[in-house]
Amino acid sequence: ALASPLILLLFAFLLSLSLVTPASAQEPYFEVEALNPGLGPLPKDMSRETPMGSIESLLYANQRGEFEKATHILDLGGIPTEEQATKGPKLARMLSVLLDRKVMIRWGVLSDRPDGWLEGGADSTTTGRVRRSLRIDVFELDDHTVPLRLNRIKPANGDPAWVISRQTVANLPQLYAIYGPTEIERALPGWARQKALWNMYLWEIIFVPILLITALLLGRLTYRSVTLLGRRANTPLGHSIVRALRWPATIAITALLVGF
Repeated sequence: ALASPLILLLFAFLLSLSLVTPASAQEPYFEVEALNPGLGPLPKDMSRETPMGSIESLLYANQRGEFEKATHILDLGGIPTEEQATKGPKLARMLSVLLDRKVMIRWGVLSDRPDGWLEGGADSTTTGRVRRSLRIDVFELDDHTVPLRLNRIKPANGDPAWVISRQTVANLPQLYAIYGPTEIERALPGWARQKALWNMYLWEIIFVPILLITALLLGRLTYRSVTLLGRRANTPLGHSIVRALRWPATIAITALLVGF
């Protein structure tokens, strides 16, 4: 008589586990006390609920030059609260340049679900499971790699949000120093650094034809100069050697110019 209530109690316990455990497993995130408390509320036209929504909001804000808004997609936990509003937009601008120059976003790995779930088989490393961290791309930094990572952060008094990880944000200044504009590019006037056709900068569209024409002229000059040296050779052997060096010298000088 006592067995039946015990069996029913055990069945109810197992049933409660089957209902609670999967639900909690579907909501992975990193817990923090607060997310960017120095920035204020999230703008209404920005979304951080899903990985895809965060990256779309980040790119749209970057395209409009609204780096104050783009800052909300960064985890500024490594920056003092009172400095987040001033340093955040600068870091967002650096990230914008890196995304523009070095990153090819794979939209297929960005879920449009809050839990980061992608449909697919369980044997895949990118589908069939919930996630709290996504690697967007990888940068080379000195002797090691730095991932561009999107993390799901849950503040104590707020909803989970997908933001660029704190570790990635900490490396932005070093990455920008390597992959950002060179000193020559920064010395160009502002109009030359504006975007033009095919997502190229205006200075690139102007400079590439000039570079090609200069390389051709230099190559022709090198070829003729070596030919003249060959004509002045005193021996047939010297004449043949100099003539044989015409094309290698032309290619080498042209390659040095283009490489520079």
